[in-house]
Amino acid sequence: MKQIVRFYETKSYYGNYCFIDFIPVLLAGGMWIDWLAVILAAIGISEVFLMKKQILVSVDFTLACLATLTWTVPSAFFSFLPPHWSKWGIFYALVMLLLTWTVLSKNKTTFDDIGVYVLSSLYIGTGFHYLAALRNSGTMACGGSSLPLSSSGRRTRPRTWSAASWASTSFGQ
Repeated sequence: MKQIVRFYETKSYYGNYCFIDFIPVLLAGGMWIDWLAVILAAIGISEVFLMKKQILVSVDFTLACLATLTWTVPSAFFSFLPPHWSKWGIFYALVMLLLTWTVLSKNKTTFDDIGVYVLSSLYIGTGFHYLAALRNSGTMACGGSSLPLSSSGRRTRPRTWSAASWASTSFGQ
């Protein structure tokens, strides 16, 4: 019983420590929350590999991590690429490289593994992308209502927001 109590005490300690680090980044927003989203997405896809009992130092992990980060970073990140390239095109190319890896690795990486990696990349990447996009949209959820923030991060005079106006401004990124 003492071991179980120690385990939960340790988890609680580290959970509180991470909470103290997360709140200032969340309040700062901007590039800080974008970087945090990228780090958390990379950790998320590495957890998928650990659940599948795969090693992290491999070609398939590198490609899956890049595919995840393709969805996690803001759209403005791709402005240096030619205009006809999109997130979908880059993601599709990485998926094709993952599928090619099944042939080159002589089926050590299976088609089922690639399917898990691709779906995980979409799930993790879009989730963390919208975490950062929601924070950077200029509103902060507080007590069930959405309060607008000024550029300095302070609350301004509350306005009423409809779900349609919130969705059109938040998901347009």
